[in-house]
Amino acid sequence: MSDEEAGGIVESGLTVLSASIDGASDRTYGEYRVGGSLGQVLANIDAINRKKMELGSQWPRLTWQYLLFRHNEGEVEAARRMAGERGMRFRVVSPKAPDSDRSGLKGVRPTHGQGRGCHFPWTTANYAWDGSIVPCCQAYDVRDDLDGSPAGSFRRAWNNDKTRALRRYFRRIGGPVGGDVICQRCPEDYFWMSVSR
Repeated sequence: MSDEEAGGIVESGLTVLSASIDGASDRTYGEYRVGGSLGQVLANIDAINRKKMELGSQWPRLTWQYLLFRHNEGEVEAARRMAGERGMRFRVVSPKAPDSDRSGLKGVRPTHGQGRGCHFPWTTANYAWDGSIVPCCQAYDVRDDLDGSPAGSFRRAWNNDKTRALRRYFRRIGGPVGGDVICQRCPEDYFWMSVSR
């Protein structure tokens, strides 16, 4: 991440930036984030922190999200220390996983509003590895890209037709949205499907 890119993030108005960092060593991090580099991720976090200090900004607040699996449960405390050294909130999450991968330790389970509907369409956007902008961490399909351009534009994606369709879906759960949206096939829908229609 260049100094200019870090500055753009700090000056963007973003209030929270969450990074999924599932290990405290390159070997463990790379077990789930195949091809990823813990060193590169930490260098990017450090660049954002330097720019926040330089600009005298408290934003965005940084969160280290640790997806807990059997292969990385031994590094939770080391990761917690590393997050603390960077002024990051630390959050351990127990994702759905096969029994062979599931940790015996417990993290929090994401709640997504617990029966009140998902808040992501109003609060969250995720940049995928290829630069596409998707509405949440459950969006893996090219059809879930909110912007559709090679280098996604947050401004175009935030209030375009696709994003407004996601919001309509939750105003009237299961109601017509005028197109295919990930919420209709969300693998985590058990968090919010109990809301009254």
